[in-house]
Order: sequence, then structure tokens, then C-alpha cells
Amino acid sequence: DDTVAPVFPEKQNIVCNAGEKKEFTFTANTNWSLASSAIWCKFQTNDTEEYIVSGTAGTQTVTIIATDDNQKVDNISVAKLELTMGAQTIVIGEVTRSAVGYELKIYDEEGNEIQELNVGYQTYASFKVKANFRFAATNRPEWLDIAGNAIVGNVNEMTKGEVKVVDNSQYAKYAQNGTLTF
Repeated sequence: DDTVAPVFPEKQNIVCNAGEKKEFTFTANTNWSLASSAIWCKFQTNDTEEYIVSGTAGTQTVTIIATDDNQKVDNISVAKLELTMGAQTIVIGEVTRSAVGYELKIYDEEGNEIQELNVGYQTYASFKVKANFRFAATNRPEWLDIAGNAIVGNVNEMTKGEVKVVDNSQYAKYAQNGTLTF
């Protein structure tokens, strides 16, 4: 019987962000297949993306792609890379996908990203908000009026907001500067 007893490589840890590609190199001493345990972690070969790749004995370099599938804010995910040689399967790699942070952007009516808004007291100033989490804007300076009293938005949805300075002489005669908290 000339079957080669499989010799498995040391386990490696890889950290990457969604959208990133990383090279993963290992040595196999016989025919092998490598499988990913998570839907967001795939192998790229030429122009295709696979969950399982295979080959013959030797040193291999495979390209790992981390996608944003099933990614939740502030959640780290780990995919196991399982190498099978002969009748044995052993985890030889763990790919840790970094967590995404909370992100909120504010845009003007034309869709340009803005950091601040100039507001008068005669008409409401409109803007749009988009975030990767559910949000509400209720906390505001006493001199700021929010149309409808609140701005509430769903994940990755463009939400319209309108604000103006309260029409009151104590606020109207001075320039006010304040923060609207989401």
C-alpha cells in the first residue's frame, strides 16, 4: 500500500476586513482539499469564487476573499479553513473578519456629504441621513426645531430630516451653534 500518511501544517490565523483579499500559503504532502466554514469567506481561483479548492502535494497559495455577507455592526466573525487529506480533516486556518463600526453620514439636498448645516428660522433646512444602524435624532439644543419632533431611520436607508431655528426673538438675534445628536 503506497498511500502517503498525511502531514498537516501548523494552524495559521488571518485577520481581514470585508472586501479584502489575503494570500494563504500551506504545504500538503498528498492530494488535498480545503473548505471554508463560513459563507462570507471564499477562495478565488482565476475568475471564480469557491467554497472548496483542491490540489496535489506541494506548497500551495490560495487567495481568500472576505465578503460582507451576514455582517452585523460590531460583530467579529471567524471562518475555519478545513484541510482534508486522506480520511482526515483538520482546521489549518482561522480567518477573522474585523467588525464594521457604526457609520452615519449626512447629505445636503443634492446628495453631497456635509459635516454641518446652516439653519435659519424662516423655513426648514432639509438634509438626508444614512447610517448602517437604526437611529433617531431627538436630542437637540432648545433653540432648534425638528420637523415632526424626531428623525428616525432604518439601516442603510436614506432618511430625510428638516430643522429650523425656533422663531423666538431670544434666539433669532444671535448666531446659535449647536449639535444634533443621532
